[in-house]
Amino acid sequence: MALDRSTAVDVSIIMNSNAIFIIPLAIFIGESFTSRKIIGVIIGLIGCVLVINGKITGFQILQREHFIGNLIAIVASVSWALYTIMGKSLVREYGGLVVTSLNMVVGSIPLFLLTLGSGALTIPPLKASIYILYLAIFPTALGFVFWYQALEKLDAGRLGPLQYLVPIGTAIISLFFLDEGIKLASIVGMVLIFLGIYISTIISEKHNIVSSKT
Repeated sequence: MALDRSTAVDVSIIMNSNAIFIIPLAIFIGESFTSRKIIGVIIGLIGCVLVINGKITGFQILQREHFIGNLIAIVASVSWALYTIMGKSLVREYGGLVVTSLNMVVGSIPLFLLTLGSGALTIPPLKASIYILYLAIFPTALGFVFWYQALEKLDAGRLGPLQYLVPIGTAIISLFFLDEGIKLASIVGMVLIFLGIYISTIISEKHNIVSSKT
């Protein structure tokens, strides 16, 4: 829904900013929340606002063409953060493959009914079917399994920032295949989000290691 109402670059940046939301939510599963993490989250949120606004100055987001799409992407990002936090204990108990498989099977039922009820369910042509098959296997099935296997071994707050490889790839692909330009606000916003994640995870982790040694 977000992609239908915004650009692939903006949606990718916002969607993969969920590490910002994972960090405060991780309190509920016993992970620490330091002043560095608070500062990092604030900087990251400013970056998200820039991406949504589309401008570095003149914050009139209600008049922006892609505001609704970017807002939907924020909702999806928070949902993904909740998904990661709530799934942490499950994957450690049952394994990433089991949890991911059950999520896919159970989740496909309401998704199918929702699509059917909206009248949007159609039989796609062959080329589109190949794209759908690729999306189902590689970024979805395999991607989710690898994500949860990594979650078994890493804290949620440390795993989240690795998703920032995605917007970079999306931006490059969008330039060549979708003819989408990259706005200055999106670039600055992504840099701020990276900076926020770096401060709230990497620096905090180094500080914790030094403190534990001393």
